Amino acid sequence: MKTKDLILQEMEAVPEPVLAEVLDFLQFLKAKRTLPEKQVTVVSATGENSIPLATLAMRSPEIANPLMAEPMPVRQMCDELKQALTQNGYTSREKIVELVQDVKREMLAEREAQSAATHA
Repeated sequence: MKTKDLILQEMEAVPEPVLAEVLDFLQFLKAKRTLPEKQVTVVSATGENSIPLATLAMRSPEIANPLMAEPMPVRQMCDELKQALTQNGYTSREKIVELVQDVKREMLAEREAQSAATHA
């Protein structure tokens, strides 16, 4: 019997939670083989850490899987961004600058609120 057949046979006898762990592990092994040296920066409330993408794939496959996909061509990304901005009324340079400034203000307010909550 081939290894794959043995694995499939074993999978029939284990509960769903174990299968989920097996899937996570297989995705980890796949990521480890295809991107062994690629590092990603993870930002959390405690700071920033650089970890191998394969490790992130094992811990949080829902976050890592899109990072392992082929990147979108720059031209396509620019076209899609332009279309999204236009559809939402951002049709001039000034309106886009205002949008960016609004987002920056919101981010600053969120950081200040988090900091106040942490120090309170």
